[in-house]
Amino acid sequence: MARSFNVALFFGVLGYLIHKPVGEFFVNRRKGIQEALALAEESNKKAKQRLDEISKTMDGLDDEVARILEDARRQAEEEKANIAKKAEAEAEQIVAQAKEDVESMRREAAHTLKVFITDLAMSEAEKVIQTSMTDADRNTLFVEFSERLEAKS
Repeated sequence: MARSFNVALFFGVLGYLIHKPVGEFFVNRRKGIQEALALAEESNKKAKQRLDEISKTMDGLDDEVARILEDARRQAEEEKANIAKKAEAEAEQIVAQAKEDVESMRREAAHTLKVFITDLAMSEAEKVIQTSMTDADRNTLFVEFSERLEAKS
């Protein structure tokens, strides 16, 4: 019994002596855990906000990529149409130039042909005149030509 009393007394004194420091330890430990939980919740909240922002940005990126692709397609179609218009205009210009060149060559050929025919006709007329004209006809022609020259001067 005395032993039981001694053990009870020992634990009673021990409890009295460590009651206050142990109580403070658990209070401080509880505060530390609560602060850590609050900090973890705040970090979790910020992480979720950042995740939401990133998700919105990612959603916006899909739209942005689609818009950029559509713009690129539209610009490519416009460029294709511009190239086709330029090519058509150049083709029309080439055809017009070719027509002008052909017309110029036709006029030149016609002129060359007229000169050739005139020379040929003059040559044939000279042959006819040389064979059919007499000396008297030549003298009469010379006199008439001289009189016309004197009348003009």
